[in-house]
Amino acid sequence: MKSFLGEKDRKIVPRWRGFRASVGNTQNETPKLGDRVSPSLQSNVDDWRREGTLWTALDAVAGAIVEGRLDLVTDALSRVQVDPQTPPAALAILVEHERNNSVHEDADLPVVARCREQIRASRIRLGEYPYDAIEWIDLARSFTTLGSLEKARRSVAAALTLAPADVFVLRAASRFYIQQGDPDHAQWILTKAPRTLRNPWLLASEIAAASVAGRESQLLKVAERMERADFRDEDLTELRAALATVELDAGSQTKGKRLLRRSLNGANENALAQIQWMDHTRLGNIIDISGTKPPNRHEAAAWKAFFEGNWDTSVDKSLSWFQDQPFSVNAGIFSSYVLADILGRPDDALAILDISLRANAEDVTLLNNLAYSYIQIGKIDIAARVLESIQRKPDNLEYATLEATVGLLAFRQGLPDEGRNLYENAIKTFQRGGAQDFAARAAVYLAIEEVRARTPNSALAVKRAFDLTKDNKRADVAAKIQELERIAKAWLSEEGAAVESGL
Repeated sequence: MKSFLGEKDRKIVPRWRGFRASVGNTQNETPKLGDRVSPSLQSNVDDWRREGTLWTALDAVAGAIVEGRLDLVTDALSRVQVDPQTPPAALAILVEHERNNSVHEDADLPVVARCREQIRASRIRLGEYPYDAIEWIDLARSFTTLGSLEKARRSVAAALTLAPADVFVLRAASRFYIQQGDPDHAQWILTKAPRTLRNPWLLASEIAAASVAGRESQLLKVAERMERADFRDEDLTELRAALATVELDAGSQTKGKRLLRRSLNGANENALAQIQWMDHTRLGNIIDISGTKPPNRHEAAAWKAFFEGNWDTSVDKSLSWFQDQPFSVNAGIFSSYVLADILGRPDDALAILDISLRANAEDVTLLNNLAYSYIQIGKIDIAARVLESIQRKPDNLEYATLEATVGLLAFRQGLPDEGRNLYENAIKTFQRGGAQDFAARAAVYLAIEEVRARTPNSALAVKRAFDLTKDNKRADVAAKIQELERIAKAWLSEEGAAVESGL
């Protein structure tokens, strides 16, 4: 059985893009504000005036570029332009900004080739400017995507040593540690950074890291005060979404709804995806997001199309999401699920999984999807080896999904009795855990395999699948039911023809 996302616990962890792409996206996302100076920019300018460091100058200049107010930071701009330690990436951004060119990563190159080229370029730049913290973070991102995780870890550590107060470095580093299953360290580096207490982007990241670690942030009161402060909506969108998630997780729908709606003002694509997910899973689709269209809204668009059963659009957007965040386990799971299970394109799913597993080699859901895709193309022996390599924990929902996939494998090996028992065990585990949607899906998969194998249990399995899914509104379940109907109709036609010929 193909495993899908356990997205119930989606948190608004920071996106991690290359520095050029991040500045380019910010420029596109944020409206010009004329003569208004936002509290966020003012805070950056104040930090520069007080501390006078290169890194506070960089933050002030970056904020001024976003708001079209370079006139406020001419001294910081001069420092950035003449300081020999200024990251070359930052200088490149300034040059391109002056030429009014948009800044984007080269999305046409395949992911692996692009990362290797970026590593080569980063190493050249670091050979000339070894104290460039931003270049170290960009190098870490490329290493992470390729699965060179120890090299990525050393690169992140170097960046944090060089620029322990830089917002871009801190958010990227926290994303890396969450990616590596260490949300405690992600939260720690944010908590110990003094700027976190006065920067909404860092505060949002700290709350998300605490939530991933399974604890409540100790900075929630600070965040609540900051959410009501005179920052721009664009600077508060992720903080509001993080606070809304905390409230909805705690069962406070009224406050959660209010914060989600406030987060929609000035939402970037990460906040939009969080708003959409929380609205769909917790509130029943009561928030209208149709008028909010930030750049790079690939994840939100993929989910919207998924909920609507628009599979071609869903997979197209999910592949854009994957190109944008190729190390993201959720992007890999989503893309491979829709490709292999809904659209019947397991070869394409395997190409995604090959990349996604580099950064997430032990992720159980990705490995499960890998085995499923191999089963679908008839590589049964490889699928069996993949499933044998996965460490299993009985009586949890993730294990039940694996058990169902092993059941599928048994059916394809010509062992329907064994396969049936495995599916039945998985269905019971789902039902005990209150995961009725998963139980219904497993029953549909079982019915498909019973009919494919033409077993005596086919009719009962089909009836149970229809009974368990009659009130299910999930678009992916509806797609599998349609597949079952096609297979069952062909089977009944064969049975009728056999009876007729026998007469």
